[in-house]
Amino acid sequence: MKILAQRLKTIRRQRKIRQEVVAEALGLAVTTYRRYEGDQREPMAPTIAAMADYFQVSADYLLGRTDRMEGAMAEKKEARLGILGGMGPQATQIFYQRILDMTDAATDQAHVPTLIFSDTKMPDRTTAILGGDAEACYQRLRFGAGLLAEGGCTVLAIPCNTSHYFADRLQGDVPELKLVHMVRETVGVLAKSGRKRVGILATDGTVGTGIYQKECEAAGLECPPLPKSVQALVMSIIYDEIKRGEKGSREKFAEIDRCLRTKLNCDGAVLGCTELSVYRAWHGLPEYYLDAMDVLAQRAISACGYPLRLV
Repeated sequence: MKILAQRLKTIRRQRKIRQEVVAEALGLAVTTYRRYEGDQREPMAPTIAAMADYFQVSADYLLGRTDRMEGAMAEKKEARLGILGGMGPQATQIFYQRILDMTDAATDQAHVPTLIFSDTKMPDRTTAILGGDAEACYQRLRFGAGLLAEGGCTVLAIPCNTSHYFADRLQGDVPELKLVHMVRETVGVLAKSGRKRVGILATDGTVGTGIYQKECEAAGLECPPLPKSVQALVMSIIYDEIKRGEKGSREKFAEIDRCLRTKLNCDGAVLGCTELSVYRAWHGLPEYYLDAMDVLAQRAISACGYPLRLV
């Protein structure tokens, strides 16, 4: 497929996107994508469709069935990111800042068009799920996603780990939005990193529903549960401190860290609550901790077809 290889290379260079960025967005190894551009390997139909979506052209254009590049692009809806936030508000603010920081943009116009709905009336996810009122919470999420879809959004990011208990159902109910699955994408990064045994720092709701544990198990990763006393410290940082506008206790986090490294023998850990992402923004944390908010931001930018800032 020589014409496919040529057009992939031409579009990418015109838009000044690195091969590494395209490969990351498509979930491919960089060497695999390079072979596609070098006409050394033929992609399967699903991969061609994904390439067309990423570059916002039709598959027919990539395959040389039409030369109307402008017409092909006009048929595609402009990519627009919808952020369903307010869970909590400070985490939403930090998430959007990371979208800005992680986009390789030198002008206003090079940033991702974005709508933010900070729904501060959203019921607490942990209380709703564990307390038996999950449906009301889901319907509120569904309403918010619908508003963003009506606003012309094409990609949905929800900077709240616990809410991803509803993610697959929400994707099915709002198919016009591509939901970036925060938990699934984060576990995918963990698996590629070579980690084998990871700690999950998250709310009782996230832990209790097993959303991280299920994804980790599918990826062949161990995720031992935290002792109850240590899980209580995680919840205290989230609810007693960060959600109340405080910066979070270094002493509490140090005790959590010691447990992860020495008692549970984890070779890494996930910040699986966006309030912990806020904690990291205040205090900084080593690479031992993978911030799910960072993964969500990167994947959302790529899903909209915009380049990532790599340095």
